[in-house]
Amino acid sequence: MEAVNSLLWFRKCLRLHDNPALEHACRNSRHLYPVFVLDSWYLDPDPTAFSPGSARAGVNRIQFMLESLDDLDCSLKKLGSRLLLFKGDAADVIIKLLKR
Repeated sequence: MEAVNSLLWFRKCLRLHDNPALEHACRNSRHLYPVFVLDSWYLDPDPTAFSPGSARAGVNRIQFMLESLDDLDCSLKKLGSRLLLFKGDAADVIIKLLKR
């Protein structure tokens, strides 16, 4: 099998261990591009909300997600890689990345 380039889209599972998609990509890829998209739909502020945050997540949940992304990037750095972080509509971002 010819080695290929792979884009691994991290969505909810932000860990390296026990990650079958990551294991498969590592075994079968020449280059692996780990990606996370900060989806505008999820993060856009809700001006009518009682507490700060978005309509879909409070400040604490967003803070936890950002800390988890930082931990994931640190783990990837130890393996000689980096997490590629983008903001926008997730579907649009992924399609643009795949066209590159």
